[in-house]
Amino acid sequence: MSPETAYIMVDMMKGVVGHGTGRRAQEIGRPAAGKTGTSTDFRDAWFIGYTTEMVCGVWVGRDNFKPIGTDTTGGNTAAPIWVSFMKAAHPKTPVADFVPPPGIVFARFNRMSGLRASPGDAASVLAPFRRGTLPDKFLNGIK
Repeated sequence: MSPETAYIMVDMMKGVVGHGTGRRAQEIGRPAAGKTGTSTDFRDAWFIGYTTEMVCGVWVGRDNFKPIGTDTTGGNTAAPIWVSFMKAAHPKTPVADFVPPPGIVFARFNRMSGLRASPGDAASVLAPFRRGTLPDKFLNGIK
């Protein structure tokens, strides 16, 4: 996998922590990325998450396929366990974010419309793109 593709995937997984079902992972106080999961009928719940220094996966479930509880999801069951572990086990190093490789450019877009964001747009998101792959509607001087 190219460094650019890997960084774009990391950015997507940071979105799960920043705006999605893995928001509880923000409690560790450093940039993190991850993915929650919940199986049909709440039989399994998981959160796989990572920082620039450590990866951890938490699975909650039973071997007999019986549900573990009503509304038992990765975000509300596995993620809190992940947070507890990461707070205790993560190295006490300076906080570091994931560094984009040189082939990445960023463009701000409106997450509701998918169009390039106007200045001051409250629904704007900064997104990474592999250099040369920005959609035409985003270009406006960025290459």
